Amino acid sequence: MSLRVSGSTIRSIQVNKDRYLDTAYATDKGIQVGSPAGKVIEQYGKDYERLDSTDTSCKYHLHYQKLGIHFAVGNDEKVTMITISAPLK
Repeated sequence: MSLRVSGSTIRSIQVNKDRYLDTAYATDKGIQVGSPAGKVIEQYGKDYERLDSTDTSCKYHLHYQKLGIHFAVGNDEKVTMITISAPLK
């Protein structure tokens, strides 16, 4: 898990696939690293921005900007990373 900090403010929290495959690091809707991408859309809805990845670490990203939650999805269609940041208004 990693934090991005600016001064004393946490800007984002990131959970990666390497070490955090248990439910202790699940979102409020039960999504965790390893969850199917379809479950993300089922739980968070279709108001997301999908961006294809420019590197090989994942296939694409699902950005829920208004909620401030972002999911990287691998070639196996499972979540490889979750990032939580300030929501965009």
